[in-house]
Amino acid sequence: MSTAISIHKISSYCAALVGLAVCLVVPQIKAQAADVDPFITVNRSLYDLNEAFDDLIVQPISRGYDVVIPGFGKRGVSNFLNNLDDVNVVFNDLLQLKIKNALQDSSRLLINSTLGIGGGY
Repeated sequence: MSTAISIHKISSYCAALVGLAVCLVVPQIKAQAADVDPFITVNRSLYDLNEAFDDLIVQPISRGYDVVIPGFGKRGVSNFLNNLDDVNVVFNDLLQLKIKNALQDSSRLLINSTLGIGGGY
């Protein structure tokens, strides 16, 4: 009788392992089938277009900007863009009902925009 029980246990373990293997393999097969991109040709052509645009236009402009614009000019552009970002910060503060932060950020924005000539200084 102990032989029958051990054969029964072994067959149960084998069935459990086969069931586990099926559970592990079937989702992978479904995931591979779902990975098919119906727009792959469009995506690849747009990627190539973006790469060409970057190589031919964006990189030469950024290299030229780096060579031509002096350090204080780059700092002014950076300050101006950071000042523009402060508008989003003020709106975010208001949406979160952080009135004190909104007042501080909007006053900083106002001072930088007026005294700092649009945030450039």
